[in-house]
Amino acid sequence: MNLSDAVRKAAQILIEEQVEPTIRYLYVSRGWPNTPFYIPTFPPPEYLTPAIAGHHALEAERKHRPRRVYEDPKLYVFESTNFTLLLKVFSQLVESDRGAFVSRLLIPVRTPVPAVASKGGTRFPFFQGKMSVLALVAEFCVRTGHLKELLAATSEPKLPAESLAIMLQEIEEMIALNFNLFSDSELVSMPSALAPLREMAQRHTWASRRPRGRRTEPAEVNPHYVAGHEEVGREIVAAIDGIT
Repeated sequence: MNLSDAVRKAAQILIEEQVEPTIRYLYVSRGWPNTPFYIPTFPPPEYLTPAIAGHHALEAERKHRPRRVYEDPKLYVFESTNFTLLLKVFSQLVESDRGAFVSRLLIPVRTPVPAVASKGGTRFPFFQGKMSVLALVAEFCVRTGHLKELLAATSEPKLPAESLAIMLQEIEEMIALNFNLFSDSELVSMPSALAPLREMAQRHTWASRRPRGRRTEPAEVNPHYVAGHEEVGREIVAAIDGIT
């Protein structure tokens, strides 16, 4: 498959993912989930199985930062139809075209595309009721060995975006559930790699401020501030702090 055809097919896959997300993590252990955030009643109701309890436990854990990292990365298994399709396209490329393919996938990270309203309402990851294809892009880059390229692309956006916040939530999910996707050196270097994105997002969380306890002093005005990005800026900062 040539690069142009692969990019065209990937674009269609990403469009479908934006319309109907396919990524999810399934609890596959036969034992009951062990988490301080969700404790099923015992004996459990007849309908409650370990798989269902694992789903509820994961929903509860997502509300806390930093996320708890599971010591056993096999308890939750990643599944995505569109990830499988992207991987199939990627595998049909010659080695010399794969870097360019990944670079094309990262365009909506460098220049974030708008998130879209979630049909499911609470399907993870989401922010302000919206979802983004960047969650799938993050999964693909990490699982194909292109984390470095993904993190480098996060230094380019000029404004906080909901899609970036959603992408970071997915990275939090990966680290929490399948930490073995990352090498020790990748985990150590992640704070510095995400520092430009964090700094950019933080700039847009405040317009002016005074030092605590010094209300009589003139307010410091933030020259970088652009109104309307405060909430998503705070979410990006919180997600990065949770990751690092």
